[in-house]
Amino acid sequence: MAEGLPKRPAWAQFDQDGRYEARSFSKAGGIMPGTYEVQIDCWKTLPDEATGRPGQSYVPKDWVAELVVPSDSSGPIVADYDVTP
Repeated sequence: MAEGLPKRPAWAQFDQDGRYEARSFSKAGGIMPGTYEVQIDCWKTLPDEATGRPGQSYVPKDWVAELVVPSDSSGPIVADYDVTP
């Protein structure tokens, strides 16, 4: 995270077209300046914690996203990811 700012995870849910808006804890969109490691979960079948059975993901196992580094400037940052299985 940027020096002097709190550490906050960010999250987003994407719609059927793949659009999303990252946010931290508030309902308003946006995240704190800093460096974010991206993880995308999109399940064909969910993991089953009761049985320990792993889920089946649409995201390829070897897929890795670039780091997202929003600065302290205002305005949107566009980060597009191709996770085609």
